Amino acid sequence: MGEKKIFLGIHYPKPVHLQEVTRKNTYVPILPITERVVSEIISLPMYPLLKNEKAEMIAEKIKEIIYNEQFR
Repeated sequence: MGEKKIFLGIHYPKPVHLQEVTRKNTYVPILPITERVVSEIISLPMYPLLKNEKAEMIAEKIKEIIYNEQFR
């Protein structure tokens, strides 16, 4: 994604139920699936000034990566 200058992020590296403020003030549930998938989720570029052409290019690049991964 870096080749195309598509910057990905991780907005919540720690699930909300495990963040300090939540742990102090509420019951902390056991959520093993949430805790596992938090490391597998990325944030795609999304903001009000994102042009349609850029969004389409990002979508095409993602499809290309997924397609290539399926046929490795």
